[in-house]
Amino acid sequence: MALSLAHALLSATIASSAAIILVTLLRKPLRLATGAQAAYWLWLTVPASVLATWMPVPSHTLFLVVGGLPSSLSAALHSRTAAVAPPSESAYITAVVVVWAVGAAIAFALMLVRQLRFARSLGAISCDAMGIGHSHFIITPMLVGLWRPQIVVPIDFETRYSIDERVLVLEHERAHWDRGDIVINALSAAWLCLSWFNPLTYWAFALLHLDQELACDAHVLQRSKSSPRCYAGALLKTQPATQAACLMPVGCHWQSIHPLKERVAMLKRPLPGLLRRMGGFALALMLTLSAGYAVWATAVQPQSEDWQVLVHLKLTVTSASDTTSQVTEFLANSAEPVNFGMGTSNETRCVVFLPRMQGGSLAWDKHPVDTKPAPEKKSIWLECMLRNKGQVVATPTLIMLDSERGSVDFYNTALATHYLFEIIATTSKQQIAAERQAAGGPWLIPSPNAAGSSKP
Repeated sequence: MALSLAHALLSATIASSAAIILVTLLRKPLRLATGAQAAYWLWLTVPASVLATWMPVPSHTLFLVVGGLPSSLSAALHSRTAAVAPPSESAYITAVVVVWAVGAAIAFALMLVRQLRFARSLGAISCDAMGIGHSHFIITPMLVGLWRPQIVVPIDFETRYSIDERVLVLEHERAHWDRGDIVINALSAAWLCLSWFNPLTYWAFALLHLDQELACDAHVLQRSKSSPRCYAGALLKTQPATQAACLMPVGCHWQSIHPLKERVAMLKRPLPGLLRRMGGFALALMLTLSAGYAVWATAVQPQSEDWQVLVHLKLTVTSASDTTSQVTEFLANSAEPVNFGMGTSNETRCVVFLPRMQGGSLAWDKHPVDTKPAPEKKSIWLECMLRNKGQVVATPTLIMLDSERGSVDFYNTALATHYLFEIIATTSKQQIAAERQAAGGPWLIPSPNAAGSSKP
């Protein structure tokens, strides 16, 4: 459990960090070319990349060794004696997960305290006929409340702003409401708590809110057709964010803590036309889908050590002229297809299935069909397909006990060739660890000329 959670956390962190860097590089050029709203949409790349890490993907072979093996390694597969296991890393992984969980809980608690403190700082709110709240304790208009959003303005709202400016300010806050920005802020705050250890997340949190305000500014100006000068005047009349505004982790406020200079500078630029805006949305969507697909395509799905099988396979091919033998050893996950070459012309594909408890009874793990016979404890199902020069020669299937030797032999009349499969498969963690160490590491990919043959 700890291993799977640690892998999911690491994958999500790497994917989100890469997406954040990509968005920060593209957000300004995209904003200048197609408008602020398309740049705001570009932030969808981050959650899309994270979700892609949680989608099911094919697992990968852990290591594959082709060629003649030293007798000492082969002897280890025949032995029933358990070797001494190397120090387990599970304790360190569990400790890391516990530290992350404690940090996330503390971050969430602090976020909740800030939100509650901010809610108390608003004091008594009086509502007018339009449902707009007025508070004596704020100096910047804002949208508050996740479940029941409400626009709250300073008590001197009518005297500080002109009629046109008040309309623009209220349109801005309603735009936040209509666009669901407050929900996005809540989700981003939750992700900030989960990724409390990643400094890029704090950077992205600030940039997201800036792009949110810029997109909202552009949205209001496009709908109201008001003068950018009037809009800028409303911005300049609002003083820098107060302590109360800074205490609000979830919400949308008119001035906020974002750079006022950049917002005013964007108001001076002409609004892009419909075609450019639609092109920007299409580009942002394409980048989001591409980033998500790239993460999904390169993801490696973890497999519990309880579902790994070490397979030692020897293929002996006897023809009228000679006899050749080839030894292959690979570590695969349950229900994972493994492809490898055997000699110069034979190609083999093998899938290993292990028994799993399903509905109170044993069943073969992830087997595509309802198969018989029913599995027994410590049994292993191996399905292989042997091709010779692209043509299927045979599809041997073998059910054996863990660490027991099994063999399948058959004669191909068309090729006048006899094939003998000799197989030992084991789920022993001790033997898997010993083979990993002897193979030189967890990833050992054979070279094209690694396969060897011998004549008796």
